[in-house]
Amino acid sequence: MRLKCLQITALVIGAILIVLGIILLTVVPGIVEKEIKAINYLGTDGNGSLNIVTEKWRAPKYDMKMEIYVYNVKNFRDVTKREKPILEQLGPYTFTERQEKTMYKFNKNESRVFYKNTRWYYFSQELSCPTCFLNDTVVVPSIVYQNLVDFAMGGRMAKFAIETALRVFSEPAFVSVKVGELLYEGYEDPLLSKICNTARWICDKLNIPPRIGLFYGQNGTDDGTYEINTGRYDSPLIGNVYSWNNKTVLPDNIWWSREARKIEGLDGQLFPPSVQKGQLFHLFVGQIQRRISMEYKRESEFWGVPAYQFGVPESMNDPTLPANKGFNNPKSPRFFNDTTIQSKGALPAGLMDLSGSLPGNPRIYVGQPHFLHCPDVVRTAVEGIPVPNPTEDETLIDIEPHTGVVIHARRLSLLNLGVLNGGLSYSGNMSDTIIPLIWLRESISFDNDTRDELLNKVVFITRSSFVGGVALVTIGVLLYAAFITVAIVYRCQVSSHKVAPETDKELSPQAGEAPDDEDQLIVEEEPSDVEGGSFAPI
Repeated sequence: MRLKCLQITALVIGAILIVLGIILLTVVPGIVEKEIKAINYLGTDGNGSLNIVTEKWRAPKYDMKMEIYVYNVKNFRDVTKREKPILEQLGPYTFTERQEKTMYKFNKNESRVFYKNTRWYYFSQELSCPTCFLNDTVVVPSIVYQNLVDFAMGGRMAKFAIETALRVFSEPAFVSVKVGELLYEGYEDPLLSKICNTARWICDKLNIPPRIGLFYGQNGTDDGTYEINTGRYDSPLIGNVYSWNNKTVLPDNIWWSREARKIEGLDGQLFPPSVQKGQLFHLFVGQIQRRISMEYKRESEFWGVPAYQFGVPESMNDPTLPANKGFNNPKSPRFFNDTTIQSKGALPAGLMDLSGSLPGNPRIYVGQPHFLHCPDVVRTAVEGIPVPNPTEDETLIDIEPHTGVVIHARRLSLLNLGVLNGGLSYSGNMSDTIIPLIWLRESISFDNDTRDELLNKVVFITRSSFVGGVALVTIGVLLYAAFITVAIVYRCQVSSHKVAPETDKELSPQAGEAPDDEDQLIVEEEPSDVEGGSFAPI
């Protein structure tokens, strides 16, 4: 009776533990998800002040920096004699970054918000290499010269005008500039200044800004006005872009199909909660005026916070895919005659043509550092570029999956100039080449307050509920197993006690029955154990 009570007790406790474990594994995460969605939106609280999510979005306290490596062309004079460019990498020139929403305005029911995100970059000598200064001088291909090459291809008169100007001013196809001017400050190209002073009509046609710089005009400025979903009434839609600069489609001079010009996807500042493995995100990036994709890569962890890592798919800049057709410039010059390396009307795989979205339409081609995902012949067309490393050269975003909070991100880009001879006598025998100008690594890491909040309010609860749930279910199952084991053993013991007497009874002759002859024979052969007695059947 006592054993039976213990068995029933184990059975009941096991059932309770299993139920509690299932609750921890299923119900608690659901409650956490519901609570996150309830507060994860941009807008105001009941008292009319901005909620915590909006305050952090308006002025993020993340650690942000931009590391830039500049390529110096060491043999620029020989390049015009058909020599391969020899590049020297300098850097990093590191800038700390600050972002703030300098303008934001909600619609009437706070379902959407219009905003401008302003960025400031501050040079940090401490974070840069010991010998890196903004007044360092480098030699790079002249963007203006390449604009003139394009202009000269417009007809015989245009070519004559450019040839005459180059002969008079004797400016080379390469220019010596300071690093700070090449990046944010901008520089006055001497060739452009001379041509504009003597043949203004050429400058007007070229539409080249007065100062040349890769990021000129992008320090202390925004990248346009975004209209996005606040997530107030539908949390999964937070960050969805509805318009940019009051447009839902980019102008016809940007990209080469209506589908490519569509403004859609996330703004890259906000991601929805409950991120899933295998999910594919589309982002609209105002700086390059293009929609890009981010695909799930792997599980990751940053500063103790588990995350899902997303990266740019290799297929995004594959010109052979129908989905990318609208991003291929049909007038792309040929740098490689091999059609397996460069298809007609497109750049080699791994490169994106930004000429349509930049003032003056310079042939700026963007890829990932060291020509990652490009045919190797593109990299070896110049000297000084190491073999790419996918682990180090890939753009990645780490997202805490429950909240959708970006805890770490790195954007890596390689900026190149398509350099053409153009048939100009002043270009000499220069080969048509894609020459890297700089590569950069922009990194963003969450602040300590955000980390602590995620660890204490999300990670701890979800981990505890998972570990506790697994432990309770395991103990409950073990108790059930113990109950079943004890029951089986007990039944076996009872069965053995019942079978033993019956077996003995079957083996003994019944009263009044004579033993078999064989048994009798055996008995007669055995000696008697009782002295002077005789053996007889019972």
